[in-house]
Amino acid sequence: DWARLNEQRLSPINVSVHATDVDLRRYMLGNKAAPDIREQLRRLGSMGIQANTQVVLCPGVNDGAALDQTIGDLSALYPTVQTISVVPVGATMTAEERIARGAHSDEIEGCTPEHAREIIAQMTPYQRRFRKEHQRTLVYLADEYYLSAGVDPPGAAHYDGFAQYENGIGMARSLIDDWRKARRGHLRAREAARGDYQPAAAVLHPSRTATALGGKGLAREAGRDGPQPRTAVPHSQPSFSRVSIVCGTLIAPTLAALDAGFEAATGVSLAVHAAENVFFGPRVNVSGLLTAGDIERRLRSVDVGDLVVMPRYALDYTGARFLDDRTPAELQAALGVPIAFASTMREVLQIVAQPLESDVTGARVGTTTNGKSWVEFEAMGVEPGRR
Repeated sequence: DWARLNEQRLSPINVSVHATDVDLRRYMLGNKAAPDIREQLRRLGSMGIQANTQVVLCPGVNDGAALDQTIGDLSALYPTVQTISVVPVGATMTAEERIARGAHSDEIEGCTPEHAREIIAQMTPYQRRFRKEHQRTLVYLADEYYLSAGVDPPGAAHYDGFAQYENGIGMARSLIDDWRKARRGHLRAREAARGDYQPAAAVLHPSRTATALGGKGLAREAGRDGPQPRTAVPHSQPSFSRVSIVCGTLIAPTLAALDAGFEAATGVSLAVHAAENVFFGPRVNVSGLLTAGDIERRLRSVDVGDLVVMPRYALDYTGARFLDDRTPAELQAALGVPIAFASTMREVLQIVAQPLESDVTGARVGTTTNGKSWVEFEAMGVEPGRR
């Protein structure tokens, strides 16, 4: 493996650290022979390879003084260590039951509001110091800490290009900022149109998902045959009067706070429904791990209006199936209302502005992914070199 790393020199690479104390890390990994991660990171640095590192924080195991040591050791290896993410441990119901019968039963509580506030308070001085020393935050907390603590996530500049976006670092901030910009653009376009025609770029952002959403007249991304023209779309009333969004319990309050702004901008009433994860257990609270069964269970007795928008992250790469192997078409038939998929509120705005086609909207992604490439960093003002 080391020979291959030295030959290919792929950089940066993602490294799971969890703790820099050798004995503690060996315990957490269940590997009594695990080498010193600090020496391994130095070896990567000697090859010119940088690393994005991760600490999965388990209450009562690698937090407290152990976390201070880990942050100190990893930050001393900057610039080889480019980022340090601190994320809360997640466990399925089976794991919870196993933990409850053994050591570290405190992990059952997961990321409680009190624990989240403690971690934020512990890491904030480090973040301020590193911004002063390195002009970057260096250590980043998962969105779950801020959302659980009821604290607004930091501004976009805090995340230094969102290098650990797919690790749940900065997703909430990008969602909020993207919606604010999309809403402003939509309102400006509506005022300019005054019932006439409206440029597609004013309502629709020319994102990689544009072609995947399947609507007519959507802005299109440059493809194999070169740039495609942006097509103007008629400025008309939305096709729906009431739309529901279903999501995980973690992000639900953040989305609910956008309700009034969405209705003011579009005339469409928006309701947010938080679905508890029964398939994996309630501690798994993110939208991307919801199953079709979880969603159907939550919406079965709810008047969802004219359309239900679901998280695109809950589907596989091709948009064909949920984690419980059910298809979007099967879920749509079970709910009895049209469904659509989106990764951002900008895409929700885009969906309600266009007539739905016969197929489920937004499930297929073509050559794009359901990960980082769905995020339009330009819309957030992030320089290309800092992504």
